[in-house]
Amino acid sequence: MSIAKTTEAFNIGSNSNATDVSNLVVAGVFAFLFLVCAYILLKLFEEVKSGNLKLNKFLMICVRVFCFICILSYFLLH
Repeated sequence: MSIAKTTEAFNIGSNSNATDVSNLVVAGVFAFLFLVCAYILLKLFEEVKSGNLKLNKFLMICVRVFCFICILSYFLLH
Protein backbone atom coordinates (compact mmCIF):
# COMPACT_ATOMS: atom_id res chain seq x y z
CA MET A 1 0.00 0.00 0.00
CA SER A 2 2.85 2.40 0.82
CA ILE A 3 4.60 1.78 -2.50
CA ALA A 4 1.38 2.59 -4.36
CA LYS A 5 1.06 5.91 -2.53
CA THR A 6 4.70 6.74 -3.25
CA THR A 7 4.23 5.95 -6.91
CA GLU A 8 1.08 8.05 -7.01
CA ALA A 9 2.89 11.00 -5.39
CA PHE A 10 5.74 10.66 -7.89
CA ASN A 11 3.30 10.64 -10.79
CA ILE A 12 1.57 13.75 -9.49
CA GLY A 13 4.93 15.48 -9.11
CA SER A 14 6.18 14.43 -12.51
CA ASN A 15 3.10 15.84 -14.25
CA SER A 16 3.41 19.19 -12.48
CA ASN A 17 4.97 22.34 -13.82
CA ALA A 18 8.22 23.82 -12.48
CA THR A 19 6.47 26.26 -10.16
CA ASP A 20 4.57 23.52 -8.34
CA VAL A 21 7.69 21.41 -7.92
CA SER A 22 9.63 24.46 -6.70
CA ASN A 23 6.93 25.18 -4.11
CA LEU A 24 7.04 21.55 -3.04
CA VAL A 25 10.82 21.69 -2.52
CA VAL A 26 10.57 24.90 -0.48
CA ALA A 27 7.79 23.37 1.62
CA GLY A 28 9.94 20.29 2.22
CA VAL A 29 12.88 22.44 3.33
CA PHE A 30 10.66 24.36 5.75
CA ALA A 31 9.15 21.17 7.15
CA PHE A 32 12.61 19.71 7.75
CA LEU A 33 13.88 22.97 9.25
CA PHE A 34 10.97 23.31 11.68
CA LEU A 35 11.22 19.65 12.65
CA VAL A 36 14.93 19.90 13.46
CA CYS A 37 14.51 23.18 15.36
CA ALA A 38 11.62 21.79 17.40
CA TYR A 39 13.65 18.69 18.28
CA ILE A 40 16.63 20.78 19.36
CA LEU A 41 14.53 23.14 21.47
CA LEU A 42 12.67 20.25 23.12
CA LYS A 43 15.93 18.55 24.05
CA LEU A 44 17.31 21.81 25.42
CA PHE A 45 14.14 22.36 27.45
CA GLU A 46 14.63 18.93 29.01
CA GLU A 47 18.14 20.08 29.97
CA VAL A 48 16.62 23.19 31.59
CA LYS A 49 14.16 21.06 33.56
CA SER A 50 16.93 18.77 34.77
CA GLY A 51 19.04 21.76 35.85
CA ASN A 52 21.94 21.25 33.44
CA LEU A 53 21.16 24.41 31.46
CA LYS A 54 20.20 27.83 32.79
CA LEU A 55 17.00 29.46 31.60
CA ASN A 56 18.67 32.62 30.28
CA LYS A 57 21.02 30.51 28.12
CA PHE A 58 18.02 28.56 26.82
CA LEU A 59 16.19 31.78 25.95
CA MET A 60 19.24 33.11 24.10
CA ILE A 61 19.37 29.90 22.05
CA CYS A 62 15.64 30.27 21.30
CA VAL A 63 16.22 33.82 20.05
CA ARG A 64 19.10 32.65 17.85
CA VAL A 65 16.99 29.83 16.38
CA PHE A 66 14.17 32.29 15.72
CA CYS A 67 16.56 34.70 13.96
CA PHE A 68 18.00 31.83 11.93
CA ILE A 69 14.51 30.78 10.81
CA CYS A 70 13.61 34.38 9.91
CA ILE A 71 16.75 34.90 7.84
CA LEU A 72 16.42 31.56 6.07
CA SER A 73 12.73 32.22 5.43
CA TYR A 74 13.57 35.52 3.79
CA PHE A 75 16.02 33.90 1.39
CA LEU A 76 13.82 30.88 0.64
CA LEU A 77 10.67 32.92 0.04
CA HIS A 78 12.23 35.85 -1.78
